[in-house]
Amino acid sequence: MNRIVFLDIDGVLQPFTNLKRFDCNLQAVKKEVAKKLNDNSYLDDDGYNIAAVYLDWHQEAIGNLKKLLDESKAKIVITSNWRYLGFDYLKRLFKIHGLDKYLLEMTMDYQQFDEKIVAKYKEIEKYGIFIRNRVLEINEYLNSHEVSQFVIIDDIDLSNFFPDHFVRTFVDQKDDFYFSQSNYFEALKIIS
Repeated sequence: MNRIVFLDIDGVLQPFTNLKRFDCNLQAVKKEVAKKLNDNSYLDDDGYNIAAVYLDWHQEAIGNLKKLLDESKAKIVITSNWRYLGFDYLKRLFKIHGLDKYLLEMTMDYQQFDEKIVAKYKEIEKYGIFIRNRVLEINEYLNSHEVSQFVIIDDIDLSNFFPDHFVRTFVDQKDDFYFSQSNYFEALKIIS
């Protein structure tokens, strides 16, 4: 049985106010990452994504996530739209911060589900299609996998649907979203 952290990325690891990727030399960033990881294949990757991960992911959020995963022995299932980049590519991006070893898989996109399954979630559409899809994708993952404990970490409010398993990222004093220390303690309590 697995302990799972359902992980969003934007607003969790990558605060909306971190925008260094837009004001940097992408080639230089790719070279720096390739050197750091001793892997020249990063030179051929999309500089934008590498810069987003390398420069804009919040260091405190990364540290808090690693601590949570190490202490709980949990694995990551990606719920973020970043999953459209593909699992292998995400694993390469997560390697930049040493998070690749924690990646287990990604939730399926709602469009891959049978219409009958999607129809079960019709009532949730009043909260918005995006929320409906996220709830559907997580629930269907839970229905098709053996999961002993889980926590969902996201910047959108899913507390109505997962009240005992949800941590919403938000740092009031900085008016930004990322996986803070208080979020870490909340998540650890849920998954332990």
